[in-house]
Amino acid sequence: MAEYTNADNTDMILAYGATDCNGRAAQRLYAEMHPVRRTPAHTMFARLHQQLCETGSFQKAACNQIGRHVPN
Repeated sequence: MAEYTNADNTDMILAYGATDCNGRAAQRLYAEMHPVRRTPAHTMFARLHQQLCETGSFQKAACNQIGRHVPN
């Protein structure tokens, strides 16, 4: 999966909110706002929003070797 900066992630969240959580519309808006950046898949916006809600961070939660989440 592609790595995005915190600035990229923030702009994705802003585009997602501006389009009332519509991933495809957010993808179009993000591409218009940032034409030189790579455009993420439309599903990335919902995944990023979910991750931010669950962890409070753009970083993924750590997992132990059996796949369980480890509190930070």
